[in-house]
Amino acid sequence: MGIKQIGPNPWEKIKEKYSVGMKTCGRITSLASFGAFVKLDEGIEGMIHFKNMSWTKKIKHPKEILHKNDSVEVTILDIDAEDEKISLGLKQMGKNPYLNYKKGSNVKGQIIKSTDFGYLVKLEEGIEGILRFTQIPKDYINELEEELKVGDEILTKITGVNYEEGKINLSIKELEKEEMNKHMRSPSFKMNLGDVLGDKLNELKKNFKEN
Repeated sequence: MGIKQIGPNPWEKIKEKYSVGMKTCGRITSLASFGAFVKLDEGIEGMIHFKNMSWTKKIKHPKEILHKNDSVEVTILDIDAEDEKISLGLKQMGKNPYLNYKKGSNVKGQIIKSTDFGYLVKLEEGIEGILRFTQIPKDYINELEEELKVGDEILTKITGVNYEEGKINLSIKELEKEEMNKHMRSPSFKMNLGDVLGDKLNELKKNFKEN
């Protein structure tokens, strides 16, 4: 026997009250290692996955920032009425800070960690970029420990941004390549040969007149 079957099923008309992208309030009923359950209405619970709790904090367990019975404002990310599931987002209540970073932009940062694949570079509080060894010129790699170390301030170019996962790829190679291309396209570079030939021609003309 079941008691809940006596009354109407609130999930049958769930999409009449809630929609994807909508902002609403709820109360946290329980915490799990993978997320937090939130009561939105009588008989209706949604879940905030730990990946949708913060844009910048590396959360290992929801209890780091949430507690049972807390009131929270959330964004509806997905509704599955058939399986009676609602996905909620806490971080989506604010602007994604990674949107401030664009592919092709030059950024300054500080090396904060050395890894087996490269370096983690702090761009601002809570925002890090990845500088892989493959994106460092050979003249850096030859004497890597002397050239780059934790605490160093460096200038790099953004080669890619994953806005949802919060990942930024950085490159010194692409930055140097861009600077070289600028130098080669500059009028001064193109005129170097002309300047030399022009100076020689003027010198010959001067000598001809004097003679």
